[in-house]
Amino acid sequence: MNNNDIIPGFDEERVELDTLEINLQKADTVQNCVVLHLLGRADEWSASFFPTRLAKIIDSGFNKLIFDLSGSEELSALFVGVFISTGKVLERFNGDIVLIKLKPEMYELLDLLDSDHYVTISGLGIIESWR
Repeated sequence: MNNNDIIPGFDEERVELDTLEINLQKADTVQNCVVLHLLGRADEWSASFFPTRLAKIIDSGFNKLIFDLSGSEELSALFVGVFISTGKVLERFNGDIVLIKLKPEMYELLDLLDSDHYVTISGLGIIESWR
């Protein structure tokens, strides 16, 4: 299953020279949940187009977003800001953002930016509470 099978037209707006690849995986055991596997650099460049891609996901009815950061080489403060602003939006739709498989330096940045009000850092156990 590719991204366009989960969200029609998702990959049509792909930016040339993306520094970040997004692979979607529908979480069949949790309603309205999608896992976003981020591969590459979650940097300032990718943060500039990422909100548009997230809006497409939310507009498609997904309000529970899990971000797998195991394939991400870097996480910038601007990108964390995108997570926080999206978390604020999802809060209105009884949704959540969960970050999983972070590298140690990513924890430090998230803690420094006080992101825990709108973003959950967790293992996959969070899925159990969404059922």
